[in-house]
Amino acid sequence: MKMTHRTFTSQDHYEAFYSMNEHSPDVVDIIETATHYSSDLTTDCVGMSTAIRRFFIGVKHIPDLIEWADGFMESVKSGCLCDVESFWNEDTRRSERTGNWAYGVEGEPGNWYVFLNRRKSA
Repeated sequence: MKMTHRTFTSQDHYEAFYSMNEHSPDVVDIIETATHYSSDLTTDCVGMSTAIRRFFIGVKHIPDLIEWADGFMESVKSGCLCDVESFWNEDTRRSERTGNWAYGVEGEPGNWYVFLNRRKSA
């Protein structure tokens, strides 16, 4: 299967495109802003590992994302299907997101959703 990607410059651009088009199971969507990447894939396959491999084939041209491939797969195989960077705020007494990264995979055999959101490196 040949994986491709589609890049958008904003969430509004992404939403405008999909208001007139259907999602393709072989295309990784990437929203690239000045500071972040937001990327996802919905794909039809039996295995979760296959879905993750397909996702990373689609983002192989972006060093900030492809460097996550091994760690993402290792985390998922260890049972951590999603995570987000956060810290404990003593003032508010709660966990707060940093906005630096979030990843995850969800679904069932036959249909998977994979995402990786990451702040761009300096």
